[in-house]
Amino acid sequence: MGTEKTRTTAPIGTCEGRVLLGYIEPTKYNQVVDIILKESAPRNNKDRCQDWTLDCVIALEAEELLPAGT
Repeated sequence: MGTEKTRTTAPIGTCEGRVLLGYIEPTKYNQVVDIILKESAPRNNKDRCQDWTLDCVIALEAEELLPAGT
């Protein structure tokens, strides 16, 4: 008997997805959007979107909109 794992669901067709990092109060949505818009998204085919996402999370943590260590 092999140790191979079989996939039970179809693979995602795109690289889009989401992860819940925390809950934001509706009164803070505009503040969150402003912070995210200040982070430059990668547009040079060198920087990674994962790094941009991390930069956004760090900025939101700094403003205490997400818990530290998220």
